[in-house]
Amino acid sequence: MGELAWPGLLPALLAGAAALLAVSLLAVWIVRRAGPRAQRRGVTIANIDVLTAEPAFRRRLRGYRLLLLLGLAVTAAAVVLSAYTVSRPVVSSTLTPETKNRDIVLCLDVSSSMSSLDAEVLTSFEELAGSFTGERIALVLFDGSPLQVFPLTTDYDYVRERLSEVKKELPGGRYNDGTRVGGGLSLIGDGVAGCLLQFDQPTENRSRTLILGTDYRSTGDSLVATARATGLAVERGVTIDGINPMHRNGSAASTQFEADVVTTGGLYFAASTPAESEAAVVAIVDGVTSEAATVTREAPVRIVADTPDAAIWLLLPLVVSVLLVAARSRL
Repeated sequence: MGELAWPGLLPALLAGAAALLAVSLLAVWIVRRAGPRAQRRGVTIANIDVLTAEPAFRRRLRGYRLLLLLGLAVTAAAVVLSAYTVSRPVVSSTLTPETKNRDIVLCLDVSSSMSSLDAEVLTSFEELAGSFTGERIALVLFDGSPLQVFPLTTDYDYVRERLSEVKKELPGGRYNDGTRVGGGLSLIGDGVAGCLLQFDQPTENRSRTLILGTDYRSTGDSLVATARATGLAVERGVTIDGINPMHRNGSAASTQFEADVVTTGGLYFAASTPAESEAAVVAIVDGVTSEAATVTREAPVRIVADTPDAAIWLLLPLVVSVLLVAARSRL
């Protein structure tokens, strides 16, 4: 509803304007009382009564007085409207944000062999971000160590900005540097464990999906074994959906990747082409968002928006009218 942000300012400004008007009227009254004495000291004009008795003179005098009254009325309206505008008219409303109980963590291996998949997955997710309606999204990159790009959030404009930024920086940019704190390459266990840490509300009944893009080939010693990371996902109710751009039928890495994903109740996608990568992301997101979701209501937020437009548009013609009256009456 409409209200004033500074309600106490309006009566103060109007009182000040009324006081100024009272002083002005007092000054006029004093000048008029001193008028006869001033006239006696001035130059006397003969036969002035003849001029003031003329109908044309009286008409011009009446018109002049009406013009002055009009000027006073317009000036008073402009003063009141100016005081109202300075008092900041606003419209306030209360919004209760709603968040769906779905969490999605995008977990990408950024080793050199994964650059093409990463670009496709980031592009697909950037395009899909506008279709989300309350799901929380996070992004973690990993190679020798996991790097959080952004935590779970529903700020989809921010999500798109970061996804676009990461896509431009990979491969070889500053984000890669942040994933090389530890030794080794494509440490799957450490990467998945770091991504699982993003799910920050373990006691709530939420849908938790981890989208894992990797070839599942590690070089080096992980702090967390891959099997242990998969077990943690199962313990915490996290579904892992896997996208493998280096899938080879019968290879040990591909077979293990698919088996671990299925263990968590997730889906496995062989994505050797950009089209397959995009289709995999769309299928995963469609599967997540098609599940029935409850809505979590967050703390109410009061939103206040300034609405001076109407007052300003009314004030402009009033100011112009005051100037025209002043010019016409030669004040």
